[in-house]
Amino acid sequence: MKLKCIFAWLASALALSAAPLKSGDGLPKLEGKNQDGKVVKLEAENGHKWLLIFTYPKALTGG
Repeated sequence: MKLKCIFAWLASALALSAAPLKSGDGLPKLEGKNQDGKVVKLEAENGHKWLLIFTYPKALTGG
C-alpha cells in the first residue's frame, strides 16, 4: 500500500511534461523514491489487474 502512494506524486509530475496517453498505450516508465527511501518503478505494477493513481494538491497551496 505504501508503495502505491508514491505514484500519486509521480503521476502529477508526469502530467506536467508529457502528451496524453491514448487507449491501449503502455504504462510510462517512471520511478521515484517512496517514504522509506526505496526506489519504486511504475512498470513493476504492470501485471496487476487494477492500478489506481490518486492525486491531490500540496497542502496550503490553494489548489
